[in-house]
Amino acid sequence: MKPMILLLALLLLAACATPREQCMSSATRDLRVLDRLIAESKANIERGYGYGTERFTNWQWGICGRYRNGTLAYCWEPYDSFRRVPVAVDLSEEQRKLDSMIRRRNELAREVQPRIAACDATYPAS
Repeated sequence: MKPMILLLALLLLAACATPREQCMSSATRDLRVLDRLIAESKANIERGYGYGTERFTNWQWGICGRYRNGTLAYCWEPYDSFRRVPVAVDLSEEQRKLDSMIRRRNELAREVQPRIAACDATYPAS
């Protein structure tokens, strides 16, 4: 339920963006993803370890149905949850990955410039 509400809120928020903002966001999406991954990789190198996701099962009471007399029947139901856990990283491999992402980011920044210019030309700043 909560993810659905969050998704709906994000869609409504995106609908509020101006056409210029939407164009710029679309043009720079890959660049933002790479920036986030670069920051994560730098943090892993500084810490000496990374973070992974671990799935585990929780149990909670849920409504399973109704008895013949109309009262609700409750039972324990499993649901998956996730938690962040520390994981070992190969620091030399992480540094190679970081160097590669930085090179790719520089290339991508040059490729994005014409798209940003097209957004500026199509939707001039007011």
